[in-house]
Amino acid sequence: MDRPLVLLLAATLLATAPAAAQAPRTGGGPDEETRAYLESLRRSDPAAHDRFVALRAARDRSLAEVARLQQEVRAAGPNMRQLLLPQLRMARRQYVDSALELLDFLDVHDRKALAELQKTIAEIHDVLAERQRARVELETLRRE
Repeated sequence: MDRPLVLLLAATLLATAPAAAQAPRTGGGPDEETRAYLESLRRSDPAAHDRFVALRAARDRSLAEVARLQQEVRAAGPNMRQLLLPQLRMARRQYVDSALELLDFLDVHDRKALAELQKTIAEIHDVLAERQRARVELETLRRE
């Protein structure tokens, strides 16, 4: 593969790799990392960005519902608690389902990014090997 093309591919893939994998941990905080990841995702795959935002919002809504019901259970008397506990269990299941769906999305997205990066790394290794062969030939010519 042509060297400029390989470098362009590497730069493109690095620009679109998950921000969490690229960004050094400098105390910027999770919000900054999330923003960077979202911006990278929005630029590289707008549909995936929209899906991520929707999945994250669903997870956050589920978590808020669990917190609301937990508060109600704490404040309720014993009889009312018995009525609220099934709702709390269902809310927890919904939270777990939405959190797992978000994790599944991230796994699929990151595996695709990893495969692309591995392909680019292999192409760069090929270029390095080609240069090494050329170097050996040139060294041979120098000795003649």
